[in-house]
Amino acid sequence: MSKAGGSSSGVNNIPKNRFQKSGSEEVYEVKETDTCLIYRVDMPGCPVSDLTYWIDRDKVHVFADEPAMPEYDHGGRKYGGTLLFNTEFYDVKRAKGKLLNGVFWLTVPKVPGKSIKLDVIEKMLYDFKVTKK
Repeated sequence: MSKAGGSSSGVNNIPKNRFQKSGSEEVYEVKETDTCLIYRVDMPGCPVSDLTYWIDRDKVHVFADEPAMPEYDHGGRKYGGTLLFNTEFYDVKRAKGKLLNGVFWLTVPKVPGKSIKLDVIEKMLYDFKVTKK
């Protein structure tokens, strides 16, 4: 398997972020503990004041926008997505999220006495527009 930003032959293994010295290069990570599921999602440049997340039955929706910087001809990046959970195994109603230093952290407690093999399903939505009221 090739590394991010490189070729499978290993000839051109350029990291995604040349300024990053250590840690995961992935945009998001999922970790499972005995009591919860923890999501870490990179949202660089997004202020805490712009974070919007809410819980809708078995889903957690999260959105944040990086501010535009016209002086640098930069329109600002937009982040957003929805995470779907099996409520038989995860207590989504008690999920907690926070944005800290450009990283969104979501902790979803497990239902006591239940166990499940962690499978992550990713679905990309293209041209999905969200407007804030």
